[in-house]
Amino acid sequence: MKKAFFAIFFFFHILPFIYGQDSLSITLDFDKDTLEILSPWSFTLQVTNRTNRVISEYPLLIEAGWIIQFGLIKLQIRQGDGAHWQNANIVSSRQSEIYSGGINHSKILHPFESMRGEFTCAPPVGLIKPGNVDVRILYYPLEKKDFIASSPVTLFLKDYHGIDSLAYNYIKNQPRSDFFLHPAFPSIRVDTSDIFRAEYLISTFPGSSIEPHVVLYLASLYCLMARNKSFKAENHAQVLPYLRLSKKYALKALETGDSKGIKIATRILQVYVDILFTLYSYGVPQEIEDEFILPFQN
Repeated sequence: MKKAFFAIFFFFHILPFIYGQDSLSITLDFDKDTLEILSPWSFTLQVTNRTNRVISEYPLLIEAGWIIQFGLIKLQIRQGDGAHWQNANIVSSRQSEIYSGGINHSKILHPFESMRGEFTCAPPVGLIKPGNVDVRILYYPLEKKDFIASSPVTLFLKDYHGIDSLAYNYIKNQPRSDFFLHPAFPSIRVDTSDIFRAEYLISTFPGSSIEPHVVLYLASLYCLMARNKSFKAENHAQVLPYLRLSKKYALKALETGDSKGIKIATRILQVYVDILFTLYSYGVPQEIEDEFILPFQN
């Protein structure tokens, strides 16, 4: 009787636990283990089938800063002695129409086969501070209800000094402390109330290492405002001031930004042609074309 009880207990309690824990392994690797607080987080996520059978899993597909999947991936951080894990909502997920068929479009993992996804996201500015921070990924597989956690990875976040420290202290106390990273990471939501904060950063902390991000943010947001107003503007004067502000900051971004920032600024300048052809349905005046289109059309 005792043997039968143990067999039933093992089958329904012990075996599922062992099987569920060992079926998949999740590995998280960062490109660098030392970063500035505002540096992007670039990492590789690997999911490995550790069984001798075929497993269907959610695909790890990266597109324009998003993970496209049916499952759920969470990035968590822990910083400080005795701290608990916190969800850092910097890894955004959305469902692709290509994979609307659910399990029919799942990824097949053969025994001991792995799938990898490389991802770059904005740092969780409002949750972190200088020093060591532990990071892990929670992965929710197709065949299990419970998540699987990767082993923690420890990053060292360098402190800022001088004017960079002053700018950072201002940013971390704002309602949306990562707002100025929107052009590089479109998943960050925008709010026009942040324009005041961006202008304040530039005027109060000139020359900080944060300034190129803020300049690019202003170029992008003013361009977005010009585009939105072009669809319903009663006259041209409602749109052109926003285009001029966008151009001002985009040109500054070309001077102060890195290669990625220059690429984004160039793309912003080239968007003006679409906005103006929406605004001037009967043809763009030559002086406006000379100001906003011809210098940036190539």
